[in-house]
Amino acid sequence: MVAAYVSATPTWSGDAPSRGSAPPWAHACRRKEFSLWPEGAITKMAGARMRRVNEAVREVVSAHIAGDLKDPRIGFVTVTSVDTSPDLRRARIYISVLGGEDEREQALEGLESSRGYLQAKLNEELHLKRTPTLAFEYDPSVEHGVRMTRLIDEAVAPEDSRPADAKALSPLEGGRTNAEAPQEDPR
Repeated sequence: MVAAYVSATPTWSGDAPSRGSAPPWAHACRRKEFSLWPEGAITKMAGARMRRVNEAVREVVSAHIAGDLKDPRIGFVTVTSVDTSPDLRRARIYISVLGGEDEREQALEGLESSRGYLQAKLNEELHLKRTPTLAFEYDPSVEHGVRMTRLIDEAVAPEDSRPADAKALSPLEGGRTNAEAPQEDPR
């Protein structure tokens, strides 16, 4: 009986001998051609983490704007959303302001002047790897939503202001629609 020598390190018969004892799929993993994770699991995890970071930043900043800031330029300000960069170096804070354009500009100036204080409070409460630099922007989505609601209300007018023709054809008012109208005999 011939005894075979068994090596402690496995050898792989690959296409390139310089790859040594690593399996062929290991190099593909290093080149990001192959992943041991399910498709998109890392990006979903990063997306969920960024969503939690954005929500935490929004809560801290809005609490300190409402409670701590005494700047008279900052009126009724609501933090609508936060967008933090993936490296946590910058955070864009979207706000809505009750009032006109003058109040909006004054509130943005007041928030920019208190940016350092808000960043310090953010650092104290969240203990992130990096404290993001805050930038404030006006969020027109609230104004856009009010405008859309007004347009919908105008389009769906009350029954009294509808034209007489529309009332006569309305099935809710007892009129007939085209489907309920008597059909002529095609003979």
